[in-house]
Amino acid sequence: MKTILPLLFILFTFISTAQQLCTQVVPPAVNNSTGGVFHVHNDSTITNGNGLLFYICSGAHLTINSSAGNIYLMEDNSLLTINAHNGDAVFAKGNCTIIDNTMENIVVNKEASSSFSKPNMPSAGIVFTCSTMVFDYSMVGGSSSCGQINGLNEYQKKTLITYPNPIKSGGSLFFSEEINTLKLYNLNGELVFESLNINSENIHLPELTTGFYIAKISLNKEKEIQVKINIQ
Repeated sequence: MKTILPLLFILFTFISTAQQLCTQVVPPAVNNSTGGVFHVHNDSTITNGNGLLFYICSGAHLTINSSAGNIYLMEDNSLLTINAHNGDAVFAKGNCTIIDNTMENIVVNKEASSSFSKPNMPSAGIVFTCSTMVFDYSMVGGSSSCGQINGLNEYQKKTLITYPNPIKSGGSLFFSEEINTLKLYNLNGELVFESLNINSENIHLPELTTGFYIAKISLNKEKEIQVKINIQ
């Protein structure tokens, strides 16, 4: 019995860790050249980037030519090619293709239907298989942000500045250009405030509970831009 109990403890710890590896939160896109979170909708190539998180939509192919400590969240049927990295981690849903052309250590957590290859140093790849890879979309409005703006290729062409952020509850929010609509969601994906036909560079928000919210903002007839708002 003294031998069985430690083994059971180790097994329980492993199962708990495996469950955590198979559940990942998708954060809002915060795109900049030195760090942040990128939502990748189209085939894209990264020349250099350290400590970044890439959320890759179905059908998109992301190529990484240099990185260190990056994290990749892959939707079904997406592709990832890594040509240079140092200690990256991958979390992949079904039918994804992951190719690591380096000789560095990498950790891959994937569903069984996804493929992983590391031709130059197979032993440097640590692979965990998830029965189902679950992505938590609570921080992006409750559903996948694929199909919206904030793609790596798209969003860098347009930057909307919002201020102040954090903002006091019931205060006025200002923008770097005129906006048309604003929809504000809590982290449970519930719509808590909506204003249409604003056509202004500022808007007065109602009294809201302290915390983080996702603002979906449209500029004229353009697609919605997602902005994370901190209300204090």
